[in-house]
Amino acid sequence: MKFAVLALVNLSLGILFIILLKKRGLVTYFQGGKVWLTWLAVAIITLMDELTSVFYAPAEAYRFIGPSAIFFITFTAIFIHYMTTRLVEIAEILEHHGIFGGGVYSFSYLVLGPTVSFIAVSSIMVDYILTACMSAVSAIENATSFFQMSHSGKMSLVLW
Repeated sequence: MKFAVLALVNLSLGILFIILLKKRGLVTYFQGGKVWLTWLAVAIITLMDELTSVFYAPAEAYRFIGPSAIFFITFTAIFIHYMTTRLVEIAEILEHHGIFGGGVYSFSYLVLGPTVSFIAVSSIMVDYILTACMSAVSAIENATSFFQMSHSGKMSLVLW
């Protein structure tokens, strides 16, 4: 019964997302010779960027640190909150100079030049790729912890 209900809910959500994504102007729109992202697209990108660690960080921290992981997670949350206030300041500086968007690349290019901005963007790309890999490995590890599965089977699921 539980499996059937969960399957029905997932199927319904899948159909809903397919219908929504087929709507024109929901994710992008064309204006003034440029393709613009809508608020929904920006929200999706932002939430995916900010919330990726939420799914694996507590379990992984507890696995390696133990019960003191709660202090580590609290400290990390406070530090990230502090860093986001700095990002707002960076956005205001960029806006003052007529640069809208671009984040680390634009700011580092404006302040430190093209070489440092290239290094900053490269490190962000590496970070995003590693975050996606860690999320995939952790998700499979946590999901398959209920079953007896070989290490090669788990790695096959991660790569699939």
